[in-house]
Amino acid sequence: MNKLLKPNKSLFSIIIFVCLLAAYANSFKNQFVYDDVEFVVRNSYIKDLGNWSLFFSDISSQSEFIRFSHYRPLVTLSFAFDYAIGGLNPVVFHVTNFLLHGLNSILIFWLIGLLFKDDLLALATALLWGLHPVQTEAVSWVAGRGGIMATSFYLLSAISYIKWRLQSKRRWLACSGLAFLAGLFCKEMVVVLPLLLILIDYLEDSGGKHLRKKWWFYLVLLIIAGVFWLIRAHVVGGLAMPLTWSDDFFEILSTMSRVMGRYFFLLFVPLGLRADYQFPVTSALLRADVILILTLIIGLLYSIFYFREKKPLVSLSLGFFFINILPVSNLIPFQVIIAERFLYLPLLGFSLLCAHLIVGLKKWSKSLVYGVLLLICLVYIGLTWRQNKVWRNEGTLWTRVIKLEPENTKARYGLGTFYLNRGQYDRAAAELEVAVRLDDTSYLAFNNLGALYKMRQDYQRAIPYFKRAIELKRDLTEAYFNLSDSYAALRDYRNTAAVLERLKEILPESPDLYYRLVLAYQELGQIQQARLNYQKLNRLYPDYPGSDFLKMLLK
Repeated sequence: MNKLLKPNKSLFSIIIFVCLLAAYANSFKNQFVYDDVEFVVRNSYIKDLGNWSLFFSDISSQSEFIRFSHYRPLVTLSFAFDYAIGGLNPVVFHVTNFLLHGLNSILIFWLIGLLFKDDLLALATALLWGLHPVQTEAVSWVAGRGGIMATSFYLLSAISYIKWRLQSKRRWLACSGLAFLAGLFCKEMVVVLPLLLILIDYLEDSGGKHLRKKWWFYLVLLIIAGVFWLIRAHVVGGLAMPLTWSDDFFEILSTMSRVMGRYFFLLFVPLGLRADYQFPVTSALLRADVILILTLIIGLLYSIFYFREKKPLVSLSLGFFFINILPVSNLIPFQVIIAERFLYLPLLGFSLLCAHLIVGLKKWSKSLVYGVLLLICLVYIGLTWRQNKVWRNEGTLWTRVIKLEPENTKARYGLGTFYLNRGQYDRAAAELEVAVRLDDTSYLAFNNLGALYKMRQDYQRAIPYFKRAIELKRDLTEAYFNLSDSYAALRDYRNTAAVLERLKEILPESPDLYYRLVLAYQELGQIQQARLNYQKLNRLYPDYPGSDFLKMLLK
């Protein structure tokens, strides 16, 4: 069987790629959505490849707004390459995501082939993983590239390690270590790779003799991870994630148990997919569903050891899932409770187990294997094609979320902003009003509501919304500019200057701020203050486009 299939490895790789193309071709027409605007469209750093070193050393290069938990220098570099090829043409970015996803599927084919010497099993695993509809968030969303690129290096590192075990050539260990480091610079989740390698060695080494001999390489990987975390801490200014949704252990345990239940459901029934979930936080450990899911998880973890000798493939499948879900399990809490993209790599464990069951049908008929696999792939392709349309633009994306969760604040804000940018003010106002009603701390929604009325030149109505946004988010610079512009439009230059002076504490080197201050003080007749701000602007930005006009104004 293996000898018969061995010459067809290249053919199988082509089959995988063609099937993925059939599922994702319609995603190439999608626009930038959600965080794509922050990480790509408004990120001025990616517009010059000469900034490549800043991607590794300056946290502000990662996105429009500084996120201290977001350090993905290689991903940002890939965005810069995309921009160099096609500017802000979203097709280029989407094609890159697809090609990386295709590469990952083929790497999975090779990884499973190396581990189990069964190309049919490897083919089935790669197809089930690559075509599963839950992958659409990671692939169809440009900003989801971090998980895709990290997975590429994760798989390359694992394959290189296995090649070393088979050939005993040190160069494969060097490749494994370098790929591990590169993966960390794409996304921190790669840090659990040593656990997978230990599990692989554990399952194939019943006596533990060879496992103990490899301790030095595990130590090397830990040192590499430690060096990365030190670099990351230096660049972002600390090790911890500043935004968390809970610091209560029992609340985290009970909530994440229910999240795991949702993940299990999506693995088997990939329906109701959406870009955002408003998942209720609970601390009730004695809830029936929490107890049931915790019992299931404990049982599955026990199965990893129970099936070690009898069915090592089952043990590896379960181990792969739980090892790679670990970084997003919120044992160390961070901002996001649940997201479909978190299943991108863990899905491999589920896919391998399903592929094993399907290939097991060959004891009755090989045609049955191909028939079942073909049927599942066709269903997956159809569902993935449909879900790609959801990611077409901000309107389709957030409309889908609202259909499933009418009281989702983020979706209401997103859809309202989409309408606002298209000049559909009435529809925008309706959605944003719902957003602030659902969550009176949504500072972005308050700011955009103010922007809406500002565009309508209803400045009196806009001002309270900007004030509320600033009250909720003291460093929301956009709201300060909007508020000062609204006062200026009402010829209330005293308040205009006061707002800008407050903003100066946050943006002490903003040319737009000093330009506005010069105009405000000139209107107030405070020529000395106007000249001081003009001099500051001229020192910082001598070539600022409005400098000549201000110079003439102050003569």
